[in-house]
Amino acid sequence: MTNILDDYEGLTAPQTHAVNMLLAAQIARQVVPECAEEFDLSAFFMAGQVLKPAEFGQAKAVVSKLLDRIRGAS
Repeated sequence: MTNILDDYEGLTAPQTHAVNMLLAAQIARQVVPECAEEFDLSAFFMAGQVLKPAEFGQAKAVVSKLLDRIRGAS
């Protein structure tokens, strides 16, 4: 198993923050589903404010990888 931090390699600081916010929103929506929309809106708003579209796409790809790892570890 590779280090989870390897997925962050090559990301800029704003992309790293966006990944963390998007990942937190995805995890929070599992725990508090009635607030899922608010979690998603806040994470996407923050990411949209600091990232260009291509950077956002790269951040979302990292989130997908991380979620796959989390699901696989369960």
